[in-house]
Amino acid sequence: MPQRKDSLFSPTVNQTAAAALSPKTHDRTVSALNNAIDTIGIARDLVPLPLAKGALTSVSSILGLVKNTIVNQDDFAKIVAQCHKISLIIWRATSSTPESDLSPAMQGALSELKKSLDGISVVVKQRAKKSLGSQFLRATINKEMIVGWQRDLDRFLAVFNTELNIAANLKVDELLAAFEEFKGNVNTQREPAIPDTLPSKPPIFFGRDDLVRNAVSHLVANHHVALIGPGGMGKTSIARAVVNDDAISEKFSGRRYFVRYDDLDSSQINLATFLDRIARALGISSSKANTHGLISKALSSSDSLLVLDNAETFLDAEKDSGRIVESIDDFGARSNVFIMLTTRTAGLPPNLKCEHLRVPALEESAACEAFKTIYRTPLEPSILVKLLSSLDFHPLSVNLLAQAATQNEWSPEQLVDAWDRQHALLLEHGSGKVQSLAVTIELSLNSLSLRKLGDVARHLLQIIAYLPQGLCKKRVAEMFPSNTAIVQCMDAVCKSSLTYHKDDFITMLAPIRLYISTKYNDTTPSDIPLLSRVQAYYYTRLQTGTDAEDKELVLSEDINIEHILSLALAKPAVDRQTFRATYCFVTALINHKPRPTVLFSVVSSAHPQRSALDLLSHLGIYEPARIKKAHCLNTLGGLLLELGQLAEAKQVFDVARDMYLSCGFAARAYLRMSDVTIGESYYTRGHYLKADVVYQSALRRKTYVLFKGKLDYYTEAFINMRWGEIKALRGEPGAVDLCLASITYYRGTQWAELALQARWTAGYAELWAGNYENARRHFETALSRSTEEPSTEGHLVILVAMADVAFRQEKQSESAKFLEQAQGCIRRIPDQNIPYAVEISFLIAVHRAVRGDVDGARGTIRVHMERFTDSKDVDTHVMNGFYVAGCIELRGNNPAAAADFFSQTVSYCRDLSESRIHAQALGGLGEIAFLKNDTTVAKARFDEAKALCDFMGVRPACLYTHSQYHMLSDMFEGWSLFRDGDLPAAA
Repeated sequence: MPQRKDSLFSPTVNQTAAAALSPKTHDRTVSALNNAIDTIGIARDLVPLPLAKGALTSVSSILGLVKNTIVNQDDFAKIVAQCHKISLIIWRATSSTPESDLSPAMQGALSELKKSLDGISVVVKQRAKKSLGSQFLRATINKEMIVGWQRDLDRFLAVFNTELNIAANLKVDELLAAFEEFKGNVNTQREPAIPDTLPSKPPIFFGRDDLVRNAVSHLVANHHVALIGPGGMGKTSIARAVVNDDAISEKFSGRRYFVRYDDLDSSQINLATFLDRIARALGISSSKANTHGLISKALSSSDSLLVLDNAETFLDAEKDSGRIVESIDDFGARSNVFIMLTTRTAGLPPNLKCEHLRVPALEESAACEAFKTIYRTPLEPSILVKLLSSLDFHPLSVNLLAQAATQNEWSPEQLVDAWDRQHALLLEHGSGKVQSLAVTIELSLNSLSLRKLGDVARHLLQIIAYLPQGLCKKRVAEMFPSNTAIVQCMDAVCKSSLTYHKDDFITMLAPIRLYISTKYNDTTPSDIPLLSRVQAYYYTRLQTGTDAEDKELVLSEDINIEHILSLALAKPAVDRQTFRATYCFVTALINHKPRPTVLFSVVSSAHPQRSALDLLSHLGIYEPARIKKAHCLNTLGGLLLELGQLAEAKQVFDVARDMYLSCGFAARAYLRMSDVTIGESYYTRGHYLKADVVYQSALRRKTYVLFKGKLDYYTEAFINMRWGEIKALRGEPGAVDLCLASITYYRGTQWAELALQARWTAGYAELWAGNYENARRHFETALSRSTEEPSTEGHLVILVAMADVAFRQEKQSESAKFLEQAQGCIRRIPDQNIPYAVEISFLIAVHRAVRGDVDGARGTIRVHMERFTDSKDVDTHVMNGFYVAGCIELRGNNPAAAADFFSQTVSYCRDLSESRIHAQALGGLGEIAFLKNDTTVAKARFDEAKALCDFMGVRPACLYTHSQYHMLSDMFEGWSLFRDGDLPAAA
């Protein structure tokens, strides 16, 4: 990969030559390089002839330079294999031959070989030396030069084979087998080997004390332990801390053995390799025939701790995995042998009874401490937390980001900018799996258990990475009814620790998600094979589900659906089904989970697909994608209204209206509906006279040629209901008749819920007019006909209304019963911060205050007020909350606090261009001034409130009485005097 300015990997590493190679290929090269160097070192010790030793020293020198100074190591893969084979041939030809018996041809061949190897070594050294003076600390060798060296080494192999009659045509495996047997026989005659040195405790180690303590306690209690987690979680570091713990040192003393398998992959390991690593760690010399027995004997002599690091390598081995597992079971079955595994896979030896310790991501504080230990430049805590939380506090990723920032000497601003622009490059920093998350993830992806599943495993990981919440387990069978392999794959990817279970979902850590997304998903949707099926599933569910099914879907998977829709809406041409699914989704949000969404900007810029069928739109039998887009915009405006963002809603409605106009006569019915929703934006802000004008304009709009359609009837019924409500709020007659007229149409249609709304609106009109029995009848009818769940908005509104009318009729116990039912329903709502739950809480608080329970009223709204106070966002719910809080404090005889709440309410109302609550809050401030005998200020506030009443078309006498907060109207004596012209003059 070409070096980029400000990239998130160190500028000291040139990655040009390795850009096109997979991490697995590179890891194999490094492993082969290490194995060859090890073999050559041993062979050099075993051969007796100085000439042979010299040739092997030259071979070792070249491979050492390649390992430590060369970037494009993968281009040396063939040379590594050639050198490995040459060293084995030299051993085969000279190990048992005295120098005097060495033929002149062999001596000449070895001399020529050493000369050629020394020439290669000189070139590599020169390139490495030059690199020390540049910005790179590692060199790159020209590929053509490497190919020339390969030809030279092939010539020597041919010489050995044909002219010297040495079996160079033997396979490397055969030569290795003979070499291992010879080495074993020699080792049995030598002094015992020295055990591997234990690794030290990691120098940067935070937030793992509990895990270390748990592992230590289990080992001290004579239990085996498995540390299980994804790559890069710090399992090896935890194991290093455990073996250096005082309690472990005391129990096992010098019999602690740490066996590494991190330089191998599952294709390179067999039983012999597995056992040889353990033997080396124990410091015992062994042969192929007795390695297992020697290890068992050595471990059994006293209490021993055997740590097997990167156990997934041998547990998932392509060869001998069953025999390896049997060996582990056998070692673990010995009473004084205790095993600790670190592994990515949850598939452990069946007979090894382990304490499973899952290794999670770091806690926030520990991740920050680890980062600051490496990156010493002061960084704002909130910025640091945001950066590290985007990594899910994954230890290796935290370390890599800190190293990149330190090596590049970035300021905090440069660090944030680099992360925002290039964060995926972090995963390609370095070449080993402790230096690159890309390498460690690819090792898991290429494990034998996942490779056996074929492409379906990668496809599953792609869709899990694509969906922000992950894949919902209970929907998998419906999403992929013909692909039963998916279920099997789900278990496999979880066992590999690439994914994990979170509630009802299978998801993955952010760094793994980032890598999969960048590596496999970062081109076109067609590169995510399962995406089309998942998209089709959600589209169908949104368009055909019942209200209860929509609720379940949107409450659990709204983020996934929003993400899928965003991608679909960004296509060059967006089809009708995508717009229709978007409309259904936003409608479900309004009904069940009102929240902000990113869809407005995506829908606004979407390009509707054109079709020959668009011509049928003039007949009213086909809606083109353009009209579907306008529906989406209109519904998004409705969502903004629900969230109290009135000005923003008006802007969206205007865009939708222009879209409908561009669609011609076919969209006239929808254009009228758009007019109605614009009227809604006025109505919700208390601009009743303006709403009146828009509603009348909508009714006059011609929308059909011969016959009215269903939408025409719906629109007219809705306008009647809303006119009835406005008349009730303004204190005008005729409100009930308009509401009842709308009920006649709505009943028995798909809009039956609006019939309930019209019914309780009629009830409130009667209540505010003082007709309590009529009001009760309407509310009881609405309650009996309600089919909604107890915790939905309509049901809660009716319960509070019943409590209201019962209180007016002095039926206190009945009123309290309805309030308690409403409060209980709210408690059962999972998210009590959704708008309708907040508004009902305010109404319940009003009732408590009227009953004299001021402290109870404060308690009812306290949580919401604390949230509002800390939030910078202002909407109608915040505005209403501050107004209700002011009324409660005024009733609690705390005018100073009430004045603060009312003043803040006035400020919010001005920001939101809201009139009704604005006038009521001004009246509250006037009332407080009146209580202080400051009639000048009182009159000024009342005058402002009166002006707003005139603007709204509301009779001043109805300002407080005709409102859902009307039960506080008895507090406003000053306002009554002002209306009657009896307010005392200023002293």
